[in-house]
Amino acid sequence: MRFGFIILSMLFTANLYGQNFTKKLEEIRTTRQAKNFIADNPQLHGIILQVDSDIDTSKLQQEFYLKNDGDIFTVGPETYKVFSKKTTTLSRASYIFLDGNELSFKQVDTVRKFILSEHKKGVPFDSLAMKYSMDGNKKLGDTGWFGEGVMAKEFSDALKLHSLSEIFTVDVPVSHWYFVVKKTYEIKASKKMAILQVTTGNR
Repeated sequence: MRFGFIILSMLFTANLYGQNFTKKLEEIRTTRQAKNFIADNPQLHGIILQVDSDIDTSKLQQEFYLKNDGDIFTVGPETYKVFSKKTTTLSRASYIFLDGNELSFKQVDTVRKFILSEHKKGVPFDSLAMKYSMDGNKKLGDTGWFGEGVMAKEFSDALKLHSLSEIFTVDVPVSHWYFVVKKTYEIKASKKMAILQVTTGNR
């Protein structure tokens, strides 16, 4: 009888610990809270994972991207808590910049029409960017991947409206910036996640 009581007591304690452990994980919403949890529970060998869908593509990391902010889940001996998930869009294009602070709009318009005409004749866009762009971009007009809010709103909005490889003009009148733009990549989603990993099973 006493042995049965001990077993029941152990099961109750384990269940209570499990509930308390889950509750503590649920409360974690920031990096500071995750670090405090790791410091308070060294036996769990906790670490913080910074996962980026543009870089991290392992099978396990692909599973992470399906999770939502706040999710708690277990894979093998490890338990994970997602405490931050941000999704943004990334765009990429090539451009030729014409500075309206140095050229009149009539001059800008003339140069842009000439650039479009030259490209239609077969002159590569990067060659035109190297020759006519006025901002000193050393990458032949390539923007690289950029997120929301990095480029002027008019520039980003125009990329959403045009098709891949399409060439078009963009005006940012308030700054006197004028562009000829080539959409070089499709817009893509980027996910960045912060995840607490702890060891809850046998290693």
